[in-house]
Amino acid sequence: MRNESLAIVPVFDPRAPHDYFLFLGSDNDFITIHGSMVGSPYTDKADVDSLVLVYCVTLPTYVPPHRDGNDDDQDQDHDGSGDR
Repeated sequence: MRNESLAIVPVFDPRAPHDYFLFLGSDNDFITIHGSMVGSPYTDKADVDSLVLVYCVTLPTYVPPHRDGNDDDQDQDHDGSGDR
């Protein structure tokens, strides 16, 4: 498996403040014996599943990024409009 994406998310357990979920993703690169692309069927050599693996990890020295409040998204709705 080739890891193609990763994300880290806090567990939010006050008893384990340094615990995080580590998500690793790997897609199948369109390798399937029953594929369709742009409306045209195709066959490849095998079926390869897309995978998402999740680990619970303890990272005692990890410091998550903080928002400093100096961004354009002042209303924190993440659309960038700044509407209040």
